[in-house]
Amino acid sequence: MLSRDGERVISYSRVQDFVHRPVELTYWSLYDYLRFTEVKPMSDNEREDAYNYIHSLGTASRLPRPGLLFDAQHPNVCTHRVRLISVEAAKYLTWVGGMLPRNDAKSPREEYCRVMCTLFSRKGWRSGLELKTVSQTWTEAFEGEDFPPKAVLVMKHMHELYECNDARHDYAAQRRSGNSAELPPVFASSDNISLGDLDLESDMRHEIDSAENMDIDTLTSLIQESDANNARTRRVFQQISDMHKLIDRIPYTSMADPLRGDEPSVDIPHLPSSAWKNLLTEARQNIIRQRMSALQPVTNDSTNANGVNTSSEYRSGNVSVIDPQGLEVICRSYLDDDYSLYTPTELVKKVEHDFSLNEDQLRAFTRTVAHILYPADGPLRLYLGGMAGTGKSQVIKALIALFAARNETHRFMVMAPTGTAASLVDGMTYHSALYFSHNTKTVSRRTLDKIHAGLEHVDFFFIDEISMISCTDLCRISKRLGEAFDIKQPSFAGRHVILAGDFAQLPPVAGGALYMFNVGQNRGAITPSTEDASLGKAVWHEFVDVVILRENMRQLGVSRVDIAFRSMLENLRYGACTNDDIKLIKSRVLGTNLPVSIMDRAEFRNVSILTAINSHRDAINNRASVRYARDNEQQLTKFYSVDNWDTNSYLARCATAPAHVRNELIRRRQQVLWDTPPSLSGQIAGILPLCPGMPVMLKHNEATEVCATNGAEGRVVSWHASSGLYGKRSIDTLFVELVNPPRNIQVGNLPPNVVPVAATTKAVTFYIGEKNAPFKVSRKQVHVLLNFAMTVHASQGRTRPYNVVDLSECPNHQSIYTCLSRSSSLEGTVVLQDFDTSKFTSGTSGDLRQEFKELEILDWLTEMRINGTLPDNAPKHNRASIISWYLQWKKGWLMPPKAHKSLTDKNIIPRKRVAHTGLRDPHAIRKVVSAPRVRSVPTTSIFWLPWDSCDWSCCYDATIFILWGLMKQNVLTFQVAVSENYGPVGKHILSALLALQTTADASHFSLVNCRNQWRTMLSELYPTEFAR
Repeated sequence: MLSRDGERVISYSRVQDFVHRPVELTYWSLYDYLRFTEVKPMSDNEREDAYNYIHSLGTASRLPRPGLLFDAQHPNVCTHRVRLISVEAAKYLTWVGGMLPRNDAKSPREEYCRVMCTLFSRKGWRSGLELKTVSQTWTEAFEGEDFPPKAVLVMKHMHELYECNDARHDYAAQRRSGNSAELPPVFASSDNISLGDLDLESDMRHEIDSAENMDIDTLTSLIQESDANNARTRRVFQQISDMHKLIDRIPYTSMADPLRGDEPSVDIPHLPSSAWKNLLTEARQNIIRQRMSALQPVTNDSTNANGVNTSSEYRSGNVSVIDPQGLEVICRSYLDDDYSLYTPTELVKKVEHDFSLNEDQLRAFTRTVAHILYPADGPLRLYLGGMAGTGKSQVIKALIALFAARNETHRFMVMAPTGTAASLVDGMTYHSALYFSHNTKTVSRRTLDKIHAGLEHVDFFFIDEISMISCTDLCRISKRLGEAFDIKQPSFAGRHVILAGDFAQLPPVAGGALYMFNVGQNRGAITPSTEDASLGKAVWHEFVDVVILRENMRQLGVSRVDIAFRSMLENLRYGACTNDDIKLIKSRVLGTNLPVSIMDRAEFRNVSILTAINSHRDAINNRASVRYARDNEQQLTKFYSVDNWDTNSYLARCATAPAHVRNELIRRRQQVLWDTPPSLSGQIAGILPLCPGMPVMLKHNEATEVCATNGAEGRVVSWHASSGLYGKRSIDTLFVELVNPPRNIQVGNLPPNVVPVAATTKAVTFYIGEKNAPFKVSRKQVHVLLNFAMTVHASQGRTRPYNVVDLSECPNHQSIYTCLSRSSSLEGTVVLQDFDTSKFTSGTSGDLRQEFKELEILDWLTEMRINGTLPDNAPKHNRASIISWYLQWKKGWLMPPKAHKSLTDKNIIPRKRVAHTGLRDPHAIRKVVSAPRVRSVPTTSIFWLPWDSCDWSCCYDATIFILWGLMKQNVLTFQVAVSENYGPVGKHILSALLALQTTADASHFSLVNCRNQWRTMLSELYPTEFAR
């Protein structure tokens, strides 16, 4: 027998199930048993009940619910049950494999009778001896059997199928002999399958009628399943069709400047893809060696004329005691560029001047330099915020220049959550840097040793686009560094960390954002994921040094329109746009207030269009590639992927079909895989149309050290190809010239900034058929996509002088803000079609608004700390304690003067009410109370006890929380236990906790008072044991 498991056809014998079927089904035939039953696994509770039932009675008959039990000899009697199927849902059996015996002279009568008795005997059987006696023949047993009427009807239809096959074979023989006889009547009906329905190649020598033993229904179902026809696929193709219609109405009339024929052709030697991979690896190693060269001795004699040691021992981080004059000599001794004539202080001033840092940027730069030159108390935890375009990356570039001037580039590493963001700041994804794998959450000791070796001398980490990193991700980064360096505390193995990003932009794709209140909250048991999320949230709250950049360095226009555009972006960041803001951006909608002919201008013609969904990106790339080749008088060459998949599993139901039919079905399925757009194939194109100069985007981290990262933009220079499946051209190596890389790179003898991208094999899962069943394919293709359009996620961090956007599918104001904030000016912005304006005025969620307010406060306090105006009693290490102190100092939620008006306006209601773990503005809470609740499940607030760093309170903090939790579980039991076992101290604590329980909900203020009273009493009663 054959059974189906999703798309797979697997061998499975149910004879054993029938032999050991439940006693209630004793008088069922094999045919009825197969049609009206199915075997289901039991739950854990059902397994236990079944075991007890069988072993207590010694036999098995039936459980009360939810199914029937096999008899006790069945090996799965305690793990699986038999469930009956209704008549409407009954299975229709299809006979595959060898032919069943026929009821005529073409099959032995004895064999036919044996099979029919086995299938349809109404007596049922558990052994062949139950069907006939030893002295009987199968013919006698068949004639003496009282078959049910339905069984007789099935046997009759089985014989009609053989007669149909005979007629078909006769007709096929007539065609082969050249006789043009008429089609037999059995094929004349339009309800039957014709040869044309199979669309076979014209040069095939055999026809479908050669499939002597194949069921027509099976073949038809296989053909239908070749189509990627499911709800998800239909939706994607509809989106592609809609975008095609939108793009087609743009009149691209004028020709762009074609590629000049006098441009020298690039002569690239033809090498195997493995050789190009080796050259790329060699280029990576060269860069790594250059970065680590600062750790090597300059000369054999490491003592200079002034008697100061300048060896690698100093440069690798070991401590040496020197005087100020010696420090200056050291700095001069190893600086060999334009900065080498400056003292450390002069060097910092020089970098500040060269990068034209504004006041806010200077604060962040100075705060970091203090830890570079003069190590402070504890590692740096700095958050660099501000709206898009305020120059966060400029601060990082200045720090990189400072490290380079000091010959200490090995001390600084830039990471980002996506390859796009990493490529813009000459960094790498944290997945690559820390060896995170999608397949497993564990890490081997060998991998940790690699991380340790690569990051041994790195003590400053800069992580960009922090808004796209979840709490769980931040915890994993901190943990991985701790595991690599075998340092569990403090976080990030004690390294200095700078986080940069704008929480008004895109949130994480998966997991809770750092500003979410309900991160780590779970009504059920605590899981590793919720624990990591809670720890990540706690790590994020360690970043109390905050600098918010406010001067927009991207939109620098001074005209009235430019000023209005900047104002619109500031309001959009908080979802608080005015009518004038909406009117302003509406003026840039194509075809409504802006002529469609503007897209024909050279600056907009081939610019990559920003869109929110992958299907729209695929549609734009599809149309634009043809136009680009035509405009530049180039031939568009299509390169097909090489796909390997399990054809035997796919064709298991037509095992007896002739080879040409099986090959045709395979070809059909392969064509479907090729035609599937990248949005449905793991972002790996089945068909990649290319021509010289074509803009492309890398979709894989080929080599982060040479700027060939996922999201890097480039243009096609050349390629090496070969013949692939069905004679289609398959690309082996694609040569891409990177566009505006962070620095110039050189790979072998290739032209500058040209990198080889070799075809790589990757597992891709397709979802085929109406059942949306997964279909796994091993696809070999270069991991690049055309770059006439990109998603919003790929655009984050970019500055675009000419920015064409599609806002129709943006889910919220954060996505819209990310799209529009890429623009350098309003004049360079084009909106492809109309959009929903309600998202511009929807406001921010309560948790995001609260995060903005707390960051504004921390920014203000950081500025006062740098300026020396912050009171001495201000805490320094934990956000909760700092905010609590601030509320007491300012008598409430007094917002800094630089905060946006939407954060100070008490009439603005956040978009929804959510559970919270931090301190909330009481005005905001009162406003939200009247709003409809999103969740009716009550939530419990979490309180912090600020740590007394001068008079350590850790053990008291932990104990008071434990006691509070025990009392909340059972007040009466807790009261008896404490009063009887802990004397006067216990009674005092008990009275204080009961007072909190009866008067009001506990807060961190009241628990702090209770803790301090307890400490004072213990110190007075036991001054030696509890000295303060």
